[in-house]
Amino acid sequence: MTTFEQLVPPFELCRKISSDAFNDTVFAWKTYYLGVYVTVRNLNPEQPIIAAPTAQEILKEMQLYFPRVSCGWQANLERNVRCYTCTASIGATESCMNGTEFLCAGENLPEVLLKLWLDVRRVKNE
Repeated sequence: MTTFEQLVPPFELCRKISSDAFNDTVFAWKTYYLGVYVTVRNLNPEQPIIAAPTAQEILKEMQLYFPRVSCGWQANLERNVRCYTCTASIGATESCMNGTEFLCAGENLPEVLLKLWLDVRRVKNE
């Protein structure tokens, strides 16, 4: 059974998302006196939230600006997990593969995609 925590990137990574990004995300991290939890987003402006976008939401956001985003996975039989890899290319065209390419890998697809999105956004804003 899939939990909310498996559908979104971890709290510490989501804290790095700028406040103007992923405003339409379905899920949010919320803090409480013992820790944090993922919940369906409540649009109450009095409650502070940290966006917790799903892999689909992150990929949709990335493809608006970077059409060359690809993801794949392979099984790690020793650890009984999947290892995801995602790449994004900036400045590459169909006729020319030159450009800047970013690669991230990990065991949780939303986490890998958000790391990639943060890397690409940081470079684009420099």
